[in-house]
Amino acid sequence: GVAGLAILWSPGIPGLRSFSWLLAYANQLRTNKEDDMLRIKIVFSECEHSGDLENYLEDIHKSGGRVICSSVDDEEEVGEVIVDIEDKGLFLAQFKTTDSFVFSNLG
Repeated sequence: GVAGLAILWSPGIPGLRSFSWLLAYANQLRTNKEDDMLRIKIVFSECEHSGDLENYLEDIHKSGGRVICSSVDDEEEVGEVIVDIEDKGLFLAQFKTTDSFVFSNLG
């Protein structure tokens, strides 16, 4: 299904340079079941390549988040992830225990 979709791209791929475009696309993929979920954007510093992002995505998943899409800006060394969560308090409590938390805009 579309729920587990994760889209990664680099600035070199034509037509996929705008994160706002990706966010709009991710919002179009929502199903009725997902309407009860809270959709948040998490921005990570110290994200130099997709390998760094993979670690952040794993911590998001372990904390109960469902990654909708993600991207890395190699020049700015920033990663952005759109995540659906059911319970914000529970997600944050679990995410705070990960190494990724301090590199996020939630920390």
